[in-house]
Amino acid sequence: MSESHRETPAPPADALRRLAHLRWLALAGQAAAVLAARLLLGPGLPLEPLTAVLAASAAFNAHTLWRARRIAQPGAGEVLAQLAFDVLVLAALLYLTGGATNPFTMLFLVPIALSATFLPERYTWTLAALAAAAYALLLRWHVPLPGVAGHGDRAFGLHVVGMWTGFVVTAALIAWFATRLGRSLRRRERELAAAREQALRDERLLAVATLAAGTAHELGTPLNTAALLAGELEAACSERDPEAAALARELRVQLARCKDTLSDLSAAAGKAPLGGGRAEPADAWLRALVRAWARRRHAPEPPLALAGPRPAPPVLADRTLEQAIGSILDNAADASPGEVEVAASWEDGERLRIEVRDRGPGLAGEARARAGREPWSGKTGGLGLGLFLAHRVLERFGGRVRLEDRPGGGLVTRLTLPLDVFAGRDRNDDGDAAPAAAGR
Repeated sequence: MSESHRETPAPPADALRRLAHLRWLALAGQAAAVLAARLLLGPGLPLEPLTAVLAASAAFNAHTLWRARRIAQPGAGEVLAQLAFDVLVLAALLYLTGGATNPFTMLFLVPIALSATFLPERYTWTLAALAAAAYALLLRWHVPLPGVAGHGDRAFGLHVVGMWTGFVVTAALIAWFATRLGRSLRRRERELAAAREQALRDERLLAVATLAAGTAHELGTPLNTAALLAGELEAACSERDPEAAALARELRVQLARCKDTLSDLSAAAGKAPLGGGRAEPADAWLRALVRAWARRRHAPEPPLALAGPRPAPPVLADRTLEQAIGSILDNAADASPGEVEVAASWEDGERLRIEVRDRGPGLAGEARARAGREPWSGKTGGLGLGLFLAHRVLERFGGRVRLEDRPGGGLVTRLTLPLDVFAGRDRNDDGDAAPAAAGR
């Protein structure tokens, strides 16, 4: 990348709109100043040329607003041209009203200050040179103000009042624009910081996904070998040691489940975009999900409390979403076996809220800050991926996960999903998106 490109940052996306609004204020002030001068100085003021300059500025500003609605990001050169136009308009007005003797010459500082806030340095120096040249020309060429020459005291008094008015107007315009621009820049910085944080999380998720894909490929052969050995062990022990044979049979079943999970992972790779399942009523989807999870865990089905108008709104039976909720249920069951509760509500019609409650030890402050933001586990031998992946999956759907202490001890994991992400996605896919996938 060239040096010039690195030194030319783009101005704010709403720069043209802000300049147009500021120019409307300037035009109103300039028109009022012309009328006041006409009343104070009499009919000798060149009213027709002044009106023509103001009309040209108004027409140019209308075009600026039209263009601001049609482009997403103005270039630095275009913003410089806009500010240069303002300098030339001000120079024309001053030429017709006394030139450099007009106390409103300090208004030349306004476009220079605006340029310094969001244009590269060389653009600001270019605009400053243009304003300085215009000022210098006004020292030599201008139309004298009528009714001022020959009236020393009156002329001096008018000049002092004009200087004060010019200062107030200049200060107000710079403060008005600079404060709004500052808010815009701070908001832009916050958005950039959030985007950088999201990119970092996505990078971590991609690393985990790449590792999972490689692991699934590498585990195929060892699992096949282990399943074969388990089958032979079961056959060898079936008569001499029935208890050992039963254990070998259970081992073979669990190995088959592992193979099925890896097969499903390989089949679904690259084929599970956001919204890739079918729409189901939220209550039926949650009941089936909890039932499938309990069957996988060989545990009693946890109590499920549902609140909201019937029929329930549709949600997407997305495999990754079900796996994320299943991981959170796993964490709750590991923390307090037999004491897991699930509650869900959609009473406002906008969000689906799911709570997973347990009676475990909870999370300390540092652990709660790390959980979900990075792979972390408080369990011995845990990989720390469940809650991390659940956070990322919920974010894909526009949702969020929050951890809170449960009254009486334990932890409440609150999941919030916007229902509008499921609107219009009722699809009749051939692929199976049943909640049983959550248990794999």
